[in-house]
Amino acid sequence: MWDGLERRKGPDLLSQIINVLNVLSWFVFVIALALFHYARPELNNIILQYHNIPIREYWLGTLKGYLYISLYMSVIFSAISLIANQVRNKRKTDYQKYNLVFLIIVLLAFIGVISV
Repeated sequence: MWDGLERRKGPDLLSQIINVLNVLSWFVFVIALALFHYARPELNNIILQYHNIPIREYWLGTLKGYLYISLYMSVIFSAISLIANQVRNKRKTDYQKYNLVFLIIVLLAFIGVISV
């Protein structure tokens, strides 16, 4: 039974690794967003149509490949961090990483949208 004393000194090595993986997965996601911006087909608007400016209507293959790689890396980092956090937590008051669950859902939806 818990005697009311807090014996934890601070984050241990595993907690620091979990936090680094968390930050790394979000950083790779931001890189994926930048890759998406440059790899997707250009958007057509009325000004481009009026001036007969040609636009690219296809995905850039190499950047789309890097986009998939970065999305899958972010999913892997998030899943490892989430699983390690669940193994690490021993008390109900320990922090849950809901941002990782949200990130995994967004990443899987993002992969599904660009795969079509």
